[in-house]
Parts: sequence; structure tokens; C-alpha cells
Amino acid sequence: MLRRLIRRAVLKGDRVLGIGEVFLWRLYEGIAEALGGVYDELVSRREVIVETLKNEEELFRGTLAKGIGELSHYLKLARRTPQAGTMPGPLAFQLYDTYGFPLEVTQELCAEAGIEVDVDGFYEALKEAQERSRAARGNATVYGGVVVRFDLSVLSGQQDDAKPTPTRFVGYEVTETHATIVGACPVEGGQIAVALDQTPFYAESGGEVSDTGVIEGEGFKQAMQVLDGGRISIAALSVGIAQGAYEAAVRYAKERQQFGRPIADFQAIQFKLADMATQIECARLLTLKAATLKDAKKPVTQASAMAKLFASETAVRVSEESVQIHGGYGYTKDYPAEKYWRDSKLCTIGEGTSEIQRIVIAKNLLRA
Repeated sequence: MLRRLIRRAVLKGDRVLGIGEVFLWRLYEGIAEALGGVYDELVSRREVIVETLKNEEELFRGTLAKGIGELSHYLKLARRTPQAGTMPGPLAFQLYDTYGFPLEVTQELCAEAGIEVDVDGFYEALKEAQERSRAARGNATVYGGVVVRFDLSVLSGQQDDAKPTPTRFVGYEVTETHATIVGACPVEGGQIAVALDQTPFYAESGGEVSDTGVIEGEGFKQAMQVLDGGRISIAALSVGIAQGAYEAAVRYAKERQQFGRPIADFQAIQFKLADMATQIECARLLTLKAATLKDAKKPVTQASAMAKLFASETAVRVSEESVQIHGGYGYTKDYPAEKYWRDSKLCTIGEGTSEIQRIVIAKNLLRA
């Protein structure tokens, strides 16, 4: 709702007042002075609010001129065609989806030219886009361009083959609603993004939009349970990466000849391989322990954090040693060592960084 208000204000500022630059944030001081006594956050969160206003307006202005051009072109053609008294819904949706024009803004601008908008057609196009977005997204979560899939079946009452229920849009007129968490994943800044079974918020492009709220009752516990399962998955992924890097190092050490013999005969290489194998086995056992506890529906927060922490950092150490054993070839794509090294680093970030895992482990230890 606020985004729509901001965009209407930008359009009015440009078309009526001729401002033509980012200006809304300049009004903030007057608003904060007038209402700060009633709304404390206007003062305490000044920097966040001002930055948000600037970002929203700059993003909209990035497409505003093109959107106005498209709309003006359509209206010019419509005026030449007497029977064209209604803008097709899909075109109104294109202005909304591509250029950020709220429907009511398009209706207002068209009304000035005596043109109506096919509202039903607009909402049909919006619904189709929402369905396409959900189908494409599935249960995937994106970390910096890397898609990591998490298993929603870890939530209570869901079976392994159960499909996640799409988030239901309850309507723009609703400003507050109670919902059930159906998925969760960590995001930047130490926060958790949750997917709900219903929401009054929708973003442009037909997808769900993030917003802030309060997790009450069992909601926070549910979100943490999802993270516990995700950490076990990342731990298992880490063990697989480490095992692949280790096996690549063993193969190369047996093949590479130096001083007339395989480098695997040298004690320095043998020590590296021995350490790598030992660390992988430890990581595997920690991961299996956490998975066993999870299957038995026992508390698993500490075990999953330990498994994820040790396994992910083991993957980094082992893949780095694999590159070292490969020497200069370890940097080239002729051998798999460099890929294992690159892939391993993600495991120390996704589903909570190593630092977060240490915090989780320490809190559980001190709580005992």
C-alpha cells in the first residue's frame, strides 16, 4: 500500500508540479516534526525511513519515463480510433508489472483521455502471472544468485511427498492477518525470511513480497525447526563436496610423477590425505547423528548446528588441500579441484553462517 502511495505521489509531483527529481524524502523532516510525538519510529528510525523513500522513488523513476511513453503512445492511438474506448487488461497489467504503475494510476491517466480500463482483464493477467511465478519458484530459495532448495516436509504434519500450499492473497483491503509459517530460510543481516499460508501483501511481477511482522505462539519454534532441517541438508552437501575433493586429490597424487615416483609416495602428501580423510569421517558422523535425531523427532538444534559448522568448514579445508596437492593444475578447469573449492564456500554461508552456528551451539551449551 505504501509503495502505491509513493508512486502516485511521484507521478503527481512530476506531472502537476514539474519536480522531475527524487523529492519525497525531503518532506520527511516536516512530517517527523509534526507527527514524531505520536509515532516514535518516525524519529528513532529516521535513517531507515529516509533511505527507503529514496530507494523506492529511484527504482520507480528508473522505469517511469518509459512507462509514461508506452501509455502516451497507446492513448494517442486510441484517440484516433473511436471504437477503442477501453484499455485491454493485459496492457494495464504490463504497465503495472514492467513499469510499476498501480492500476488506479493507469485508470486516472486513461480517464483524462476518456478511456476506461478493463479491470477484470487486469486481474486475470495478474492471477496468471502469480501462478507462473509460483510454479517457477517452487520451494527454491536464492542466495546471491545460487538456488538452494529446502525441504518443506520437515514441518510438522507434512509428509515427504507433500507439496507446499501456495500463499493465499487475502486482498489489499486487509492490513493485518494471522498466518501459519509454511517455510523459512535465513537471509542477509542475520534475519529469517518466512513463507506464510496467507498474506495481504503482493509485489509487482506477481510474486510474494517480504514484509515485517510478529511471530507469535509456536511460529518462531516452527521457523527454527525448518532451519534445523536445512542445516542438516547443508552438512550432507558439505560432506559430499569434501569427499569429491578428497577423491580427486587421491587420484591425482597417484598419477602425478615427481622425481621418478608418484607424489602419493611422499610423506607430506600422505599426511595431507590422512588429515582430509579423518576430517571427512568426523563430519559424516556428525551429520548422521543429527539426521538420526531428526528422524526420531528429538531435539536437534545443537546437533544440526554442530554438523553444519564442522562439515562446511571441513569442505573448505579439504577442497583447499586438494587444490594444494594439484599444484598449479588446481586452479585450472582441466581438473575438478577448483570447482570443489568454489562450491565449498557457499556451505559456510547458506542456512546461517559459521558465526551464527557457533552462537547457536554456545547458547545451547550454556542453557544446559
